[in-house]
Amino acid sequence: MKTIVDTGSIQVKRPNREIDNNNAKFDMDRRRPFMIDLKTRNLSFLQTAMDLANLGIKYNNFMLALFDRSLVGVDPYSPFLTLEQQSAIINECYVNPWYFLREVVRIPDQGGSGGVPYQLNRANLASTWLYLLNIDHYLVIPRQTGKTISTVAVLLWSFLFGTSSSEFMFINKSAEDAINNLGRLKSLRDALPPYLRFSEMIDEEGKIDKGKDNVKTTINPVTKNKIVTKPSASSVSKADNIGRGNTQPIQYYDEVRIAS
Repeated sequence: MKTIVDTGSIQVKRPNREIDNNNAKFDMDRRRPFMIDLKTRNLSFLQTAMDLANLGIKYNNFMLALFDRSLVGVDPYSPFLTLEQQSAIINECYVNPWYFLREVVRIPDQGGSGGVPYQLNRANLASTWLYLLNIDHYLVIPRQTGKTISTVAVLLWSFLFGTSSSEFMFINKSAEDAINNLGRLKSLRDALPPYLRFSEMIDEEGKIDKGKDNVKTTINPVTKNKIVTKPSASSVSKADNIGRGNTQPIQYYDEVRIAS
C-alpha cells in the first residue's frame, strides 16, 4: 500500500477500497447537502474512514461530513477569524457533531501546548454514532485508550449545542470519580475558543448571567443545560435511592464494570 500522508510519526495508508466520496450517508440530517472533507488536518478521522473502507463498509466516511464548504481549511482557533467565520463555525457545530469532534475539540495535555486533537477510532466512532441516534450502549475497551475523554467530548457537544434545558447525570463507582469526569468536561470546554464556550449571556434586565459552576454541578447560562454528579452508595438500598425519581434524558455511567 502506498503512503499518501506522512507527518513524521503518523502515516495514513491508502486503503484496499477507496473512501467512498459519492455514496456518503450522514445520520444526523440526510436532507441537508454536505461534502466529505478529505482535507481535514485530523488524520485519525481519515485513518478511521480508511479502516472502514478496508473492511468493505460502504458508508465509510460519514464522520468526515461538512455542511458549510467555506469552512474547508479554516482553523477554529485562528486569532484572525472574521465574525462571519465565527458564526459559520458555531452554526456548523450546532448541526454537525462530527465537525465539532474532528476540528474543534482539543484534549488538554501536559506542557501547555494548547491541547491535541480528538483521536477517532472504531470504538469511540461506534459509541458516538449510537449516542447520536439515542441508542443506549455499553462500551468496554482497553485502559488508557481514550474511552472517558471521547465520551465526555460528545457530551460536551450536547451540553453546548445538542440540546437545551436538559439535565445530565454523571455517576461513577465513587463520588470523586464522577466529579473528576465533570472536571474533564470543563477542561475540554475551557480549551475551546472563547466564542464557542457560551460561558455567559446578558439577560433581559441587562445583567450578566454566568450560570452555575462548581465541582459537583454546572449550568450553561445560554442553553440552560445542567450537569449533576451523583455520589457513590454504601449499600444496595442507598444505590436504589440515588437514581430514584431521576428523569434526565442523558445519564452517563462510568466504571460500571468494576462497581460493587
